[in-house]
Amino acid sequence: YLQLDKVVSALTNMIEDFSYDEKLLSALLKYRSSILQRMSLLKGSDPILVHNSHGTCIVTTPKYENGIVPIFQASFPGSGSEMMRDLIEAITGYKTNETHRRNDVVSVKTYYPYRKLDVAPGFMNRDMKRVILLIRYPLNAIASNFAHIYWLENNLPPHSMQPPKEAWERWRDEHFINEIDAWIDHFMFWINSAKPTNRMIVSYEAMYHAEKGPKQAMRLAFFIKGSAGNGIEIDPAPAFTIPCLWFRAVRINDQANTDVYQANRYHRNPNYIAEFTTEQLEIAATKINSVYRKYNYDLQLGPMLQGYWEHTISLIHAEGP
Repeated sequence: YLQLDKVVSALTNMIEDFSYDEKLLSALLKYRSSILQRMSLLKGSDPILVHNSHGTCIVTTPKYENGIVPIFQASFPGSGSEMMRDLIEAITGYKTNETHRRNDVVSVKTYYPYRKLDVAPGFMNRDMKRVILLIRYPLNAIASNFAHIYWLENNLPPHSMQPPKEAWERWRDEHFINEIDAWIDHFMFWINSAKPTNRMIVSYEAMYHAEKGPKQAMRLAFFIKGSAGNGIEIDPAPAFTIPCLWFRAVRINDQANTDVYQANRYHRNPNYIAEFTTEQLEIAATKINSVYRKYNYDLQLGPMLQGYWEHTISLIHAEGP
């Protein structure tokens, strides 16, 4: 297992270095995928000490612990929620869950209010006071969400193929306004659902960034650390091991189990990049700017939303007259 782990780490760094070479990249991704499958068969329940380019850490099998009051792990669909689950489990050693509340997990993934039946704040969950809000550039999240919808509706394994361009454009044109409004509604709901001291905001872009990512993972560990109710204390992995755990959860596992058909992801010979019309980009820029103006005073939300708005403007300019 340790030997294969070193190979996977080296391959992941090579994928970073050769992302411009489509043929080599495809071969590296395929090779790493086969090794990860072999590793999953070899890994037992005992902790394993591993080393990679980001340091040393202990890989454990996440466990359930009765009595935990879980944290809301909120995100809009297509924003990297499974990546966040992997990271939380890696740094805490406790299991996470999705959609429904459990009192033996450290966090529960929710798309509410986009998905109405997901766990949400309210009387029944009044003891769940903390929120981890994962935010992604809305147009990338919308495109990624469509891919998952397409796979589900066509009984296809996730990430098995790129949806046809015609299907993407048809769905995009029919649902764009509803989706961008839903992204804003989701953002506003969770921003206002917890006190600032009980809320952690993480941008997908920062979490995935080579330099910012490990620091975001440390913020996450500090936020989760402490009482989880009923006398249970969450004691995350030591700070010096967090970069190593981040590298495994975000750069290795997420690259192997994510949407690769976008401009900011690694491609497996995609036929197209999911794009938006100039009119749609102008609508998105206007709506993002309106949200930015509400939170431009916020030291974290302001720069993040400004970056989203400026990126959308740059896409409009790239479209030309």
